[in-house]
Amino acid sequence: MPDESDAVAAAADRLYAAPVDDFTAVRGDLAREAKAAGDAATAKAVAALRKPTVAASVVNRYALHERGVVAQLTELGDTMRRAQQDLDADRLRELSTRRRALVAEVTRAALAHVGRPDPPAALHDEVSATFDAAVADPDVAGRLGRLLRPERFSGFGVAPGPGLTLVAGDGHRPRKAGARASDRRTAPTERATAPEPPAGTRAPAAPAPPKPAARRRLARRVDAARTAFDDADRRHDEAAATERRAAERIRELGDELAALQRELDEAKTRQDAARREVRDARSARREARSALDRAERAQQRGE
Repeated sequence: MPDESDAVAAAADRLYAAPVDDFTAVRGDLAREAKAAGDAATAKAVAALRKPTVAASVVNRYALHERGVVAQLTELGDTMRRAQQDLDADRLRELSTRRRALVAEVTRAALAHVGRPDPPAALHDEVSATFDAAVADPDVAGRLGRLLRPERFSGFGVAPGPGLTLVAGDGHRPRKAGARASDRRTAPTERATAPEPPAGTRAPAAPAPPKPAARRRLARRVDAARTAFDDADRRHDEAAATERRAAERIRELGDELAALQRELDEAKTRQDAARREVRDARSARREARSALDRAERAQQRGE
């Protein structure tokens, strides 16, 4: 993302460290705080910050909570790049084992930090792949805490660091590391030039820049679209929060119902025992009454 002022960076840290479901509400609060403080530029910059995916949010929150994790991933990536440049196969095998262990460790820690110790497989894979990409690519590592979507490194080993070159095996000149695949497809050598148009034809003119009025219309459309998106995003977050509260209440009521059911079962057991005691007592009372009647009759006969 573009360079941040201290105020924007501090606000972005707070925003991307918050649960993703609270993103829109927290962003609005932070923008209003900046505006109330008279910092319109920061308010505008904060309002333009984009919401990350769930997996990117997991990585961001952990990277902002555990600041040392970026240094761990970067240091291991640098070490692997040196071993790769030295063509040290034994060292690379050892470091690859460390890489897998570190990625697994930080993935577990990140998911536990956000309360998702047993996540869906897809979420676990995206978080793990992002941390692995941070080892392989220092650019990814540098963006931890500000990611908008998960990352995945598709190359072999690690990406070459700045200033290193990749040497082709076909005798072509070395190219700078980090050159895009599209650049390599369209420009196989540095001497390649764009094809000239056929004779008698004129190269197409570059499109004219939009006029000020058109730029203003586009800006208004972007603002309206952003406002509509933020409103829809807010409604989604509110609905998701309502759903979570309802689900939590259902769980609470289920627990209460289960407790009441246990009390009911216990009360029925006590009632059955009391009924047996009543029957036994009633029988004993009848027997005692009969004995009393016999004793009284015997007494009368004796008199």
